[in-house]
Amino acid sequence: MTKHDILCEHGDLIDQLDAADNDERLSMSYFDGLETPLNVAARVRRLVSLAAALVNENTRTRSGRHPPSTARFTVSTSRVVLPDPAQAATWR
Repeated sequence: MTKHDILCEHGDLIDQLDAADNDERLSMSYFDGLETPLNVAARVRRLVSLAAALVNENTRTRSGRHPPSTARFTVSTSRVVLPDPAQAATWR
């Protein structure tokens, strides 16, 4: 699809987004049946929070303490990549 095709097909939406402020854009569903950007962000935050809780619950350091709460996660549109268990086992 070329830029011209996109502008022809979705010009009204693009104009609507241009006219909206940031809060409005975050709260609007761009296409019928899709979540709003705000809904997507909230869902991702819940998922990352759950993943962090699972890592903290299931991973302890050699000293028996939980790892620091700075565990890193890679979040993409299709998955959350948890830290390598071997690496997590070396946290102090």
